[in-house]
Amino acid sequence: MKHIQSSFLSFLLVVFVMVGCGESKPKQKTVNHDAHNGHAEAVTNSVQFEDISHSEVVHAYLALKDALVATDGNATQMAAQKLADVAGEGFSEIQSYAKEMAASTDTEAQRIHLESLSKAVLTMVEKSELTEGNLYVQYCPMAFDNKGASWLSASDQIRNPYFGDKMLKCGVVEKTLE
Repeated sequence: MKHIQSSFLSFLLVVFVMVGCGESKPKQKTVNHDAHNGHAEAVTNSVQFEDISHSEVVHAYLALKDALVATDGNATQMAAQKLADVAGEGFSEIQSYAKEMAASTDTEAQRIHLESLSKAVLTMVEKSELTEGNLYVQYCPMAFDNKGASWLSASDQIRNPYFGDKMLKCGVVEKTLE
C-alpha cells in the first residue's frame, strides 16, 4: 500500500510540474531588467550576507539571472561582466563562468553557462551566513532536453531563466536558504 501511495504522490508531482511548465506565453514580462527597478530590485537588495563580498556576488548573479528571464542578451552580457568584475580573483570559478557568459549576446549560448555558474554561486552561498532575506533554489525539469537545471532566486515565485518568456513559470522551489 505504501508503494502505491508513493507512486501516486510521485505522479501528482510530475503532473504539477508539467502543468506549471506548459508552453503558454504570458501577456507581459514580469521582470523589467532594463529599467532596474520595481520588485526584482527590491527583492535583490533584501538579500544580505555577513561577508559583504558574498552579498555583492549574489546581487550581481541575481541581476544576470533576471536578464536571462527577460531573454535580453545585451543586458545579460553586461550583467555577466559586472558579475565577473565583482567576483574578482577571490571567486575565480564564478568569475570564469561569468566571463564565458559575457563573451556573447546570444541568450541560448549564455543559458548554457548558467547551470555551472548557478552551482558555483550556490556552493559559495552554502558556505556563507545569510543575515537578511531568503534565497530559493529553484529547478526546471525541462531545461537542457529534460536533463533539468537549477538556479537561485530571491523570490519564491518561479521565473525561469532557462526558457524566459517561452515557459516563464516552469519549475519548482527545491529548497529555501534562510
